[in-house]
Amino acid sequence: MEFTYEGIALIPIVTILVNIIKGTGVPTKFLPLISLCIGVVFGILFVGNGDIKNGVLAGIVIGISASGLYSNGREVVNGVRSMRRSRKS
Repeated sequence: MEFTYEGIALIPIVTILVNIIKGTGVPTKFLPLISLCIGVVFGILFVGNGDIKNGVLAGIVIGISASGLYSNGREVVNGVRSMRRSRKS
């Protein structure tokens, strides 16, 4: 599997799509699974180059990476918010 810039560029796109889906009221416990599914679809369509196995594998990497990006980004935002609150007190 060759992971090129297309695959890396898809990670924030998947993160944005998952965030949009979250806004529709989907429970947060399903968001990593949704991220994985979107990643697999994108991997097959955009990275696999006709090879389903490589597309699925790349999609799994994209979906898991997007899920981690979302989780870690959320932790950073929460940390910054708590620091701001402590400064105001």
